[in-house]
Amino acid sequence: MCNSADASGFDPDASPSVQQKKDGIVKSLVQIGIPMFFYISGMASTFYNTEGKGFGLFLGDKTLRLIVPFVLAIFIFLMPRLYLGQAYEDWCRPNDETENDYWTFQEKTLPVIHNKLSWLWYLPALFIDLVITYPLLAWTVRRSRKIPFN
Repeated sequence: MCNSADASGFDPDASPSVQQKKDGIVKSLVQIGIPMFFYISGMASTFYNTEGKGFGLFLGDKTLRLIVPFVLAIFIFLMPRLYLGQAYEDWCRPNDETENDYWTFQEKTLPVIHNKLSWLWYLPALFIDLVITYPLLAWTVRRSRKIPFN
């Protein structure tokens, strides 16, 4: 529908209701990405041996895979991006002032870095989600392997 509307020379100003329907369809199709990611991750996580490894190893593995890269990305990617973006975007500036010294900028920004995570929000959110849903994962693995619940 979207491609045919664009190819036919559709004028959105002439028919705003059709444009709203087109936008609604596009938004619905775009929003399927995150649920599909969780579905595929959930299917893959059922291969984890919850009986043999346990929660401690699971937590350690997820910390190494998600939290360590998250912390490194804050200092390697996000801080320089925020520092260089001060001239262009107000939300990058600490206390609404442009800071010229990088180390002072880091000192002022680190206490409020949770408000400026940008695209990095997903790593701690995924970590929290995995830790919270571990009991469900363990139950699912036991159920699929027909291990009795004691």
